[in-house]
Amino acid sequence: MKNLQNKNWNLSGNKNLLQTIIIPVFLLLICRNLNADSPSWITSSKADTIPATWHCFRKTFSIDVNPDKAMMKIAVDTKCWLWINDSCVIYEGGVKRGPNPSDMYYDELDIAPFLKRGENTMSILVWYWGGKGFSHNSSGRCGLWLNTVIGDKSLNSDSSWKAMPHPAYLPGRRPKPNFRLSEPNICFDAGKPH
Repeated sequence: MKNLQNKNWNLSGNKNLLQTIIIPVFLLLICRNLNADSPSWITSSKADTIPATWHCFRKTFSIDVNPDKAMMKIAVDTKCWLWINDSCVIYEGGVKRGPNPSDMYYDELDIAPFLKRGENTMSILVWYWGGKGFSHNSSGRCGLWLNTVIGDKSLNSDSSWKAMPHPAYLPGRRPKPNFRLSEPNICFDAGKPH
């Protein structure tokens, strides 16, 4: 067994180790903690690139007091419907993006009137067109981005949300309603559980 007490552990001689490993790892940990409450683009499955699909997102959360104001920013590709505690808050939200696919838009609203003290449920239905038209360019995948400030807390889209493709909506069938439009046909199977 070697005697480690006699080994010379001079870090100044290992300046390269300090610069290439220790400092970057330290900075990475700091940045990761700074962004812990940042929203993420989330999706419901690996099928998030299939055009003309519908996706469900759901989050249950609790608040201690009814806030006077709770500002939410929400973005989806392509359209969304938002319910909070069984009240429809957004009907056909989202945006037709065009002609520049690098621009993004979000809806902003105060959701305080729909919240209650205790447990709250937020449900979002997203319709992903996945196609191009004269007035819309797809981002290439279904997604939800949400950032909400409720008092001193944040509610953001992240991996804690429940997400799944809607089982009763099937990918729209061709032909498209109009070659100029990016909106696909809707195919809903009322016999499936939803």
